[in-house]
Amino acid sequence: EPNPIRSVDVIYRQRHSKTWVIIVSIRGDSHSRPYAVKVPLRDSPEDDWDPQHEHEAIVTLARIQKGSQTWRVPEPVGFGLDPRFLVTRYASGTSMRTLAQPGMRRWAREKNARASEALCRRAGECLACMRSDTAERENHVEPVEDSILAFCDARLGEVARFHGRPYAAGVCGKLRSRLDSLVASKLGECKSLLAYRYGCHGDFAPQNMLVDDGSTITLLDLEGFRFSVLNEDAATFRFRLEHLALRGTFSNERLTRCWQAFFDQLGDTKRDRLYLTISYTYKLLAQLAWLLNPERRVPDPARTRIRNWLWIRGRLDWLRHLADANSVERMCAMLRGDL
Repeated sequence: EPNPIRSVDVIYRQRHSKTWVIIVSIRGDSHSRPYAVKVPLRDSPEDDWDPQHEHEAIVTLARIQKGSQTWRVPEPVGFGLDPRFLVTRYASGTSMRTLAQPGMRRWAREKNARASEALCRRAGECLACMRSDTAERENHVEPVEDSILAFCDARLGEVARFHGRPYAAGVCGKLRSRLDSLVASKLGECKSLLAYRYGCHGDFAPQNMLVDDGSTITLLDLEGFRFSVLNEDAATFRFRLEHLALRGTFSNERLTRCWQAFFDQLGDTKRDRLYLTISYTYKLLAQLAWLLNPERRVPDPARTRIRNWLWIRGRLDWLRHLADANSVERMCAMLRGDL
């Protein structure tokens, strides 16, 4: 029925890394409805936010997720390119980051720590369900195991070259040998998983999930959505916990418990754990090579540069221990273990 717009009221706005999200209420003659309007922080060549790509991702996932009680996306409305904007129906819920981080802190009560674990477990269930719902059979031209190992080999070479210190070169050389001698022969066990490509959120992190009173998680900020053979979303989720572990106010032990609660929803079997381990290693090496690349010209603030350097140092140390592992099982246990 016709319902002419009588007024548009701004409820609140929130700043993100690239965009503003503005919640508005549009009032008509008979009722009012809340919407979320996303616009860029600034219009510059460095800003690569693409509302059309994000809208198409939401439309695709909205069609796939119908009937799911585990995950969903906001209802898409429309987008524009000049000026750039994206509109969805308002999705209710509380940010998982807001709910989970208090229980991850050093001084948190045990009941709050357990609540954070339960939230991370739900995030793992959400990711497992989303990947299952979006899985598409992939006809690979060449054995995908070979291309994954070749990618890791190339990134190891870049990390060693960009870091420029003998320590890093030694770690990368030893890990390359371990991947060739241990993982290459076992990766065939993941062939049934590698035969598909799966929906990949692109930034699967607690701040991009809304938790409602039931069991459904709403996925937000889908600008990086794509399809991927590996589970890069699980790696991204772990990266977020690793960065929190660098802050003195967070408990490494509690963050590890949260990671294990998440991991166990995805790593039920020996095959699944190997798949997660190679997915994490693949994504980690890509991230390290990108951050260390001297041609990357990003005006990061000093705090970000320091935090990234501390994370790089910690991840290189983790890779050193991974290179010392004498079996694939030990490698998988390391991934589930301490951050």
